[in-house]
Amino acid sequence: MLRLIYSKLVNAKERIHMSTHAIADHAGNYYEYYDVHNNSLNLLTIEYLDSVLKELEDLLAIILQDLDSDGLLTDEIEKHIGNIDISNIRELYSEDTKIFELARFDEEDYATEYLQEHAIEAYDEYLNSFQETAVQEAAEKKALLAYNAEQEVTNLLKVLSGLETDIEKIINLLPSSERNPNIDNTR
Repeated sequence: MLRLIYSKLVNAKERIHMSTHAIADHAGNYYEYYDVHNNSLNLLTIEYLDSVLKELEDLLAIILQDLDSDGLLTDEIEKHIGNIDISNIRELYSEDTKIFELARFDEEDYATEYLQEHAIEAYDEYLNSFQETAVQEAAEKKALLAYNAEQEVTNLLKVLSGLETDIEKIINLLPSSERNPNIDNTR
């Protein structure tokens, strides 16, 4: 079960990374960069990460309890599980962060609000001009939010990479159940 949640965590981290970074090709050399202008981080991505972290938090508590009751809990496993602080990770994308502000921003809503605020002026032959301005202002606002959130996003990705490493260590330390040679599932 921990391996499944581990793969979900890797997926959640990749979703964040892919929505905030791009790859450029310059003269045959590829490089990756934080993409301010095409940043697509949204609340669904953050909510997915949060649900994975909740699953992980619940499972780690169960693992600790089960290993302890079976007498299999080692100091090393306890130390690695104890090093994982899900609440601190959640703080990195809580409602008062720049990451959350970026994820919450909806360009369409922003452009629609702009048009509604300028409804009296945006009629007939002026409508196209106001629509272009609304879309441009929404894109600029999103780019500014992405620019402001860059350090927080970088930090979150770094912390999630560290969490992946901790989980890998825990998986490797967990006792494996022996395969029963008397069971044959192939028939």
